[in-house]
Amino acid sequence: MDFERSRLMNNISVLIKEKGLKVGELENKVGISAGYISKMTKADSESMPGIDLIYKLAQELEVSVEALVCGDFNKSNDNLLFLIRFLHSLEEDVNLHRHEWESFETYGALQKEYAFPDLPMMTRTLEVNLQQKESAFQFVSAFKKDANLTVTKDNFCGFVPELGTVLLFKLDNHLPEGRKTEFEMYVIEDRGGGDEPITPMCSSLDSDGEVSPYITDLYNCLLKHSKDIKVSEETRTLINRYLSNREPSELPFN
Repeated sequence: MDFERSRLMNNISVLIKEKGLKVGELENKVGISAGYISKMTKADSESMPGIDLIYKLAQELEVSVEALVCGDFNKSNDNLLFLIRFLHSLEEDVNLHRHEWESFETYGALQKEYAFPDLPMMTRTLEVNLQQKESAFQFVSAFKKDANLTVTKDNFCGFVPELGTVLLFKLDNHLPEGRKTEFEMYVIEDRGGGDEPITPMCSSLDSDGEVSPYITDLYNCLLKHSKDIKVSEETRTLINRYLSNREPSELPFN
C-alpha cells in the first residue's frame, strides 16, 4: 500500500467535516492527545501516524484503511461516501463472521437450491472459448447497459437480515484494449408471496469507477474468508455448552 501523508491528512479532514465531528472528539475516541490531528494536517508537519492510529481513525470515520490512505475524498460526493460506508460495514461484518456467504459458479445453481427468481441481468449464454467449451452468461448491467460483460465463475452470495440476499458478481468487461475485471452488487429482498424485487446496489462501472476500490476491497475480503472453517449454529451451541463447564486454565490455547 503506497503511503502519501498529505493525501491521508486531506482525507481525514474531509471526513471529519462530512461527519460533523469535532477534531477533539475524534482525538479522544482514538486515544491521542488534544491537538495531535491538527498538527499532523499542517503542510510543514513531519509527523507520521503509525498503522495502529490509522486503523483506529479508519474505524471511527467508517472507511477502510485502504480507502483512508489511498482514496481521494476531496473528489467524493455525499452519495459516494454513503456507498463507501455501506461497503465498509459489509466488509467488517464478513471479518466478524456476522453473516454467512458462499461462493457460486453459476446463478442457476443458486436458483435450484434456494428458489431465487430469474435475474433480468442474465440474458443468454455465449460461447466464449470454443476450444475449452466454456460458456458464460451475457450480463446486462443496470448501471451501464452498453457494457460488454460476461459473468465469471467467481461470485459470492450472502444473506444479510437487514437487506435480503446479496449477490456480488465478478464480471469480465470485454474492451477493445483487452479484458478488465468489474464487480456489481444486487440485493433480492424477501417480501414473501413471490414478490421479490431485485435492487441494483453498486458497480465498479458506476461514475467512472469511483466505487471500484471499495467494492473490490469487499470482494477480496470475501475471497480471503472463503476458505475459513464453517461452523453451524447447532455445532457452535454444543461446543459453547461444553466449554462453559471448563475452567479457563484448562483450555489448550491459554
